[in-house]
Amino acid sequence: MTLSSPRRLNTVGKRLLTIFSVVVFTCVLITLVLQPADTSAQKSEATLTPAATLSDNADTQSKKNATATPASTQQATATPVSTWLPTPTPAGRQTPTPQTESARPPIIRAVESDPDPRGYSDLAATFYTDKYLSQFLLSQAHEAPIDFHLTCVDESPYEGCKLLSEQPYGVGYSVRWQGVLVVPDDGEYTFTLADVDDGARLFLDGTLVTDWSWNWPSSDTLSTPRSVTLSAGEHSIIVDYMQRPPLVASLEVRWSGPTFAEEIIPVADIERIKDRDEDECPLCSDEVQGSVGDPINTYYGNFIYRATDLSLPTVGQSLRIERTYNTLFVTGTKIYTQPLGYGWIHNYNVHLTFPNDPGGEENTVILNARHGSRLRFTIEGSEYIPDPGIQATLISTLDDPKVYTVTAVHQETYVFTATGQLIGYYDTKGNQTAYTYQDEQLSRITDVGSERWLDLGYDDQARLTSVTDPISRSVQYDYDLNGDLSVVTDTRGLAWTYIYTGSHLLSTIIDPDGRTVERTFYDTQARAVRQEDGLGNAIVQLNYAPGGGQRVITEAGKVTTDTYDVEAVLVGRIDAQGHAQDYGFNDNLFRESVSDANGNTTRYARTSLGLTTAITDAQGQVTTMAYDELNNLTEMTDARGVTTSFTYSGTFLTRKTDALGNTWLYTPTTDGRNLLATEEASGGRVTHYEYDAYGQRITVTDTLQNVTRSAYDPIGRLITTTDAAGLLTVHTYDNADHLVAVTRNYTTTSAEQNYLDAYNLITRYQYDGFGRQIAVTDTVGHVMCNFYDGAGRLVSTTVNYSPTVGPNDQNLYNFTTFYGYDTAGRQILVTDTLGTATRTEYDNLSRPITVTQNYQNGIFDPLHPDEDLASVTHYDAVGNPIEQIDPAGRLTRTYYDSLNRVISTTANYTTTTSEPGYLNLYNLTTWNEYDEVGRQVAITDTQGRVTHNYYDALGRAISTTQNYRPDVEPNYLGQYNLTTLNEYNLLGQRVAMTDALSQPTRYTYDVMGRVVQTENALGGTTETGYDSLGRRSVVTDALQHTTIYTYDAIGRLSQTQDAGGNVTTYGYDVLGRTIVVTDPLDHATRT
Repeated sequence: MTLSSPRRLNTVGKRLLTIFSVVVFTCVLITLVLQPADTSAQKSEATLTPAATLSDNADTQSKKNATATPASTQQATATPVSTWLPTPTPAGRQTPTPQTESARPPIIRAVESDPDPRGYSDLAATFYTDKYLSQFLLSQAHEAPIDFHLTCVDESPYEGCKLLSEQPYGVGYSVRWQGVLVVPDDGEYTFTLADVDDGARLFLDGTLVTDWSWNWPSSDTLSTPRSVTLSAGEHSIIVDYMQRPPLVASLEVRWSGPTFAEEIIPVADIERIKDRDEDECPLCSDEVQGSVGDPINTYYGNFIYRATDLSLPTVGQSLRIERTYNTLFVTGTKIYTQPLGYGWIHNYNVHLTFPNDPGGEENTVILNARHGSRLRFTIEGSEYIPDPGIQATLISTLDDPKVYTVTAVHQETYVFTATGQLIGYYDTKGNQTAYTYQDEQLSRITDVGSERWLDLGYDDQARLTSVTDPISRSVQYDYDLNGDLSVVTDTRGLAWTYIYTGSHLLSTIIDPDGRTVERTFYDTQARAVRQEDGLGNAIVQLNYAPGGGQRVITEAGKVTTDTYDVEAVLVGRIDAQGHAQDYGFNDNLFRESVSDANGNTTRYARTSLGLTTAITDAQGQVTTMAYDELNNLTEMTDARGVTTSFTYSGTFLTRKTDALGNTWLYTPTTDGRNLLATEEASGGRVTHYEYDAYGQRITVTDTLQNVTRSAYDPIGRLITTTDAAGLLTVHTYDNADHLVAVTRNYTTTSAEQNYLDAYNLITRYQYDGFGRQIAVTDTVGHVMCNFYDGAGRLVSTTVNYSPTVGPNDQNLYNFTTFYGYDTAGRQILVTDTLGTATRTEYDNLSRPITVTQNYQNGIFDPLHPDEDLASVTHYDAVGNPIEQIDPAGRLTRTYYDSLNRVISTTANYTTTTSEPGYLNLYNLTTWNEYDEVGRQVAITDTQGRVTHNYYDALGRAISTTQNYRPDVEPNYLGQYNLTTLNEYNLLGQRVAMTDALSQPTRYTYDVMGRVVQTENALGGTTETGYDSLGRRSVVTDALQHTTIYTYDAIGRLSQTQDAGGNVTTYGYDVLGRTIVVTDPLDHATRT
């Protein structure tokens, strides 16, 4: 594909115009540019080893118009580069981190029917104000072929020409394009630098391939087409360009390959896939790329940070302000400076971009989703075709102006105006969120059902400055002089600080307590390469293999390699021990297979919208799913052919029917809000629900008419709960919605806390600036404290904390447990309040391999048999524990099938002999067998005795046969085929159990599903009665002996009375702990 055109050819010129306009009007940069060239500048140039020494000809103009295209080609000599093409930084000057377009925020492009993509990918252009790639100016994404021809004349509007005309001879500028070259096929490729003015060179995978006059005037060698043999896939590419007076700028970078003729190297037409979080996934596939850390996309290297500033529960989807920072938003095609400064958006910044809009694309409508994904729909007549992986449809009305509607796979709906402005959102049940605009800016978000809202305020640069809710809680946003979001003041009035590096790259997050939450570091292409916690420990490190689809990740001490194909799809993951997991995708970018490190494969069948219709496990067992026209799940059939069915009204589930025909019924409210009003279980048990005007559940009424009531504050937080006995619990919150107090058995009879040791029992909670719980104070003042280190890790917990006494004081205060970590953040040490330590060691996959109790130095000493007791675990390739060695050295060996189910366990395993049960001490093995759906159907012990389990269509155990033998009758010799049978009613309750002697036990239940009668094999019955709150109140055994249970006002057991009238009483402290038991003889036992 050739993308060269006059409009494209001017792209570089326009960028150079911008660059040198800045230089002209910036005194500092002019000073740098006007410095005469010297040898030190040349020596500071990046070390690139040429295949052959090429130089300028003294007659530069003659070469300006020449194109080296001889009939024969010369094979390039592969000379490796010692380091990966470092960008030189002059002494005394810090080079800002260059920007690059790691990926467009848009996500996918169809490729399945197109030729294999070829050309540039993720190309970035870095500009310098000298000829030697030393004086850094700026870096930016480049999405065009390297193909430009510019002439500077006296009347030229090109400011760079004016600047160059004023410089001493020999002073110019230079450009480095760096990125990935997508090669479609294995074979020989020829590269040509054509129409070069003044110098250029090209590197592949760190090796110089061809050079045009780069070292002029030291040599007189001209570039010739050079051929190299390349494998299909991704290769790193660098193109360097220099310009010096006379004032002509020109370069074409060309290639030819085994399946195409010579062309200017195009931009590869590949899918741009960005990792999507779970909130985006109703609209798109989320399986195509990997992420690590907090998180970092392992393909493009873009760092994503998210924070929720304010949230209100509503009838429909909760109203909440979520901020997302993404380095793609400052390095990609779409640069975000609004509404939250560079690189930030919020979740209500949803809109459509049309072809003629800024950032638009030809013949494409782009949905800008909640967290910045740009989801493309190709215009085909009156239809809009979603790109692969998009789980949504787009339609428009025929009216003028048009109205556009995006519907996600599960019927979430977004409505847009003809200008792409979002005016309505409807959740899966039809609940509406409305949007109000003022001066084209979103000013209010309203949940129509509850009428709750969030107001948004802006500054004169259209940046968000505040969000306010109905109770006047507010979040404030402040920006620095660079236009970056620098401080967010939360609803508690506490400030979060954000620090940036380079060109608006978020580098440091500081919480309100002044502690660093994390730091992120970037390479020269603005890819995140390292994250550190507040103590400087590495959270994750990434290494981007030059020119390849591999990313080496070190996270929590384990090394993993992610492998991507040429379409940027994650196709494999290799752990530090070389174990590989492979992924397969269909043409719509939905995962269709997963092969684990043992080679066992699970396969998935999907609809065009990504709904799973079949899952085939590694043993060929198939589970199938069916859907209706609204994509509701209507049937699920397991590997035995057993089906569960579902019925809907719209998207509201109204009926569920199991394999035996048992039915559960669900009824919605009649107000159109589709809230659950009635739930009727199979067998007739009914629960009713009522709601207030805001859609909040205020009553739950069970079959016995017991009512639980709830009440809420003006923004929807649960404030009170009243149970069926009338006991009231009160919840209190801070402005950040943290629960700060719970009052049990609240009463207004007295304001006294712990009134009568039964009422107004208050537990209080405290939090640090980050929001971590740091203290819990019970109703009598006992304090439990949590302490955290600078990385936010729990380092100690102190029970009954007192700051005035020492550890374990009087065996009453400051009982402290300490926690220790390694540099990878793994917990390696737990020390109790008496100093007894347990130490954990990990393998290179961060799996615990050694746990040492009563750790001293890790070396067992027989003279101290209670110290350094180590247990060791070994794992297979997929992480199943296969060997466990106890402190006495006894080995238990476990074996698994292809579905990772335990098929045998051998205790006291030894290789001295292969004989099972050797000396009745060694190789004691138990075997397991499973049916098609994974239920355990047979267990064989080390002596060969078999236990068989049998199940009904619903998976319930209907019989268990011990010491099974197929050749004899039941209960043979009182030893074999000893069978226990179970029977169930329509509700799934066990109503009878018959033992191996055919002795039955029967169970009777009330409408609440509680056992009220148990009948033994002799006909004797035990009856149980319950009070209105469901508490056991009376039990009468088979001999008609009755025990009565009595409770106090707050639900605690206060006394029991046996059949002889003997009474036992119970007393409690204010914390509800039993402190005295008085028997019928009036003997008291105190605790």
